[in-house]
Amino acid sequence: MTGCVCEGPGYCQRHGVQKNDGWWRLCRGKPKYFAAWEAHRGPGQTQEGQVAFIRKPPGPGTLLCKMLGCGVFHHQAKLNEWGPDGCEQHLEQIVEWIHEPSKNVSISDEAARRLIGLAISKARANLER
Repeated sequence: MTGCVCEGPGYCQRHGVQKNDGWWRLCRGKPKYFAAWEAHRGPGQTQEGQVAFIRKPPGPGTLLCKMLGCGVFHHQAKLNEWGPDGCEQHLEQIVEWIHEPSKNVSISDEAARRLIGLAISKARANLER
């Protein structure tokens, strides 16, 4: 046990870090990790003047692109920008984009909607971690 007082994963005020479940468990149960965060050198923390590299979870555009095959779907960045909620709002537009003549994708509208829905669900789950 350590001096961690957080009740669960989330933003840790004490250490100034967004802690996922794994980091929260390390902080709560591993004195070496807790000590590193206390010394401002733990995971997710930076020394003054350094820039933190934070890997974003893959968005719906990235996930859909993987499902369709790399290089096939050129609206990946827009879908990632919209996020899961925006993609749900623009579902029919995304279906049209999948069927653009240059894509050579031959799937039904229903199959396209299912793939988009799956990409949205996975992206949403990634954000909740």
